[in-house]
Amino acid sequence: HRAKSSTTPWLRAHVCADPADYMPHAEAPVPVEDALSAQDSEIWDTVRNVGQLMDAILEGPRGDRTISIITSDHGEGLGEHDNFGKHRTLNHECLHVPLLVYVPGLPAVEIAEPVSLIDLFPTIADLVGGPQPESVLGYSLAPSVAGASLAHRGPVFAEVSWRGKTPRTGYVAAISSEKQLIKEVYSGRLELYDLAADRDEQLNLLLAGPDAATELLPALNQFLESTVIVTPGKRRIP
Repeated sequence: HRAKSSTTPWLRAHVCADPADYMPHAEAPVPVEDALSAQDSEIWDTVRNVGQLMDAILEGPRGDRTISIITSDHGEGLGEHDNFGKHRTLNHECLHVPLLVYVPGLPAVEIAEPVSLIDLFPTIADLVGGPQPESVLGYSLAPSVAGASLAHRGPVFAEVSWRGKTPRTGYVAAISSEKQLIKEVYSGRLELYDLAADRDEQLNLLLAGPDAATELLPALNQFLESTVIVTPGKRRIP
């Protein structure tokens, strides 16, 4: 869940997360020297264990009719955007998580459009022939296996809030196939990134002028107005 292109000499010199937060794995082909390599070791071990679990499922008596889903709730910053060890932002290193759905008998495809974890419920319901309540906000990914596009859904959204932080912060984001717009809800500050040319989100396109945000800003504001962001105090943002 961390872009390898973010592994720069600067980052390796300035990572401040405690490597003790990660369990060492002597078998991993990665010498643990800092938090970055410690996380690589943890990823290696996770992949190994997930592989063993999948082998057990597929070789078991119900392997030919078991849907398997592998995902994560969030990524973790290791110095990108001054973020160490916490998912306090909505940048790529915190939002981009694994999402693999294995359905026996269906071909392997890669969905080009951005998707969200809220798509998992309608996807599972679709695959097993279950009902789809009208209140469900996500989209089923099952039709994409047959080549259907998700472009009609528009951007996907994300939010995170930290009321215990001083100053308090709250972010919402709208993500399309090409761009990501992030808004800090208390200050109104906006950031816009070209995901194709700037995957690590280093160049805020709004520095060149506010008009660049017009494509995603209406959708983002509508999301903010219609969404109650759950915080420790269960209060609405803003």
